[in-house]
Amino acid sequence: MHQPSQLVTFPDTWTPTIPGTYRHINSTLLAGDATPSNNDKTLELQAVDTTQLSILLSFDNGVDAGLGGLNWTGGAGGAAMHFVPPFTPCIITKVRMFIVDDPNAVGFYAMILDDTGPNGAPNNVLDSVFVDPASVVIGTWNDVVLTTPILLSSGSFYVGWGMGGDGVTLGQNQSPPVSNRTYEILGQASNIGNWASYRYREIEDVMINAYIEKVTGINETAENLFLSLYPNPASHYTNLSYDAVAKQNVSYTIFNSTGQQVAAATVGYLSGKGSIKINTSAFDNGIYMCVIKYGDNYITKK
Repeated sequence: MHQPSQLVTFPDTWTPTIPGTYRHINSTLLAGDATPSNNDKTLELQAVDTTQLSILLSFDNGVDAGLGGLNWTGGAGGAAMHFVPPFTPCIITKVRMFIVDDPNAVGFYAMILDDTGPNGAPNNVLDSVFVDPASVVIGTWNDVVLTTPILLSSGSFYVGWGMGGDGVTLGQNQSPPVSNRTYEILGQASNIGNWASYRYREIEDVMINAYIEKVTGINETAENLFLSLYPNPASHYTNLSYDAVAKQNVSYTIFNSTGQQVAAATVGYLSGKGSIKINTSAFDNGIYMCVIKYGDNYITKK
């Protein structure tokens, strides 16, 4: 039987002033309801401090429920969390998983996927990193630095955890509220496999987190220091001009349209006026984003 849905727009807006965990509670009030005990639906909201250079995205409080950990018999499967960052563009730099146990020393995979599937479902694998069992630390968080940082220009992303084999287990957090953003993965652990809504997503969040960093401006510059890329469009090379730059360490990273890194270089300390020559001869036709790191600031240009 088809279940109708309805979009509800709340007249009052809410802006959090303090980072932390909040609850959004929906209540239905229907006459003749036989089971009023299930009329309330609580959803977790996380507010983060966007002034920080590195921002943690998480829906758990860091405490494993002590259930022995989540895994799939046979070792072919995993779980995932869906994150909608508080701003875009942003750079995804690393993820982390709470590993409860790895008795057979099989390790695990960490994956980043975009949301270009039907209705925002996971689709393309942007990165997949295998964590060797020798590097796995039991009973705590395991940080996984991405092979290359990923630029997210819009939308959301998914972070997947895949079993490297039988026995490795992921932490489960059952401290309310819960996010209802958890997925289970069956099949190929190092790739997208078969995804479904996690069967216990209304009572727990799997312990998967992500770190993002802020990017300032598209086709704009911080303090008008970096002026332009020329020629643009480019074929064999392009030049990044700068004007009146105070002495700062400068590096750049270039991402393709799917957010994958295709080039990077540390330029070193710059000052005054000049230009940086960037080799583009190996690039396929398309649109690229050049993210310039100037001291602690990020500047983005097409």
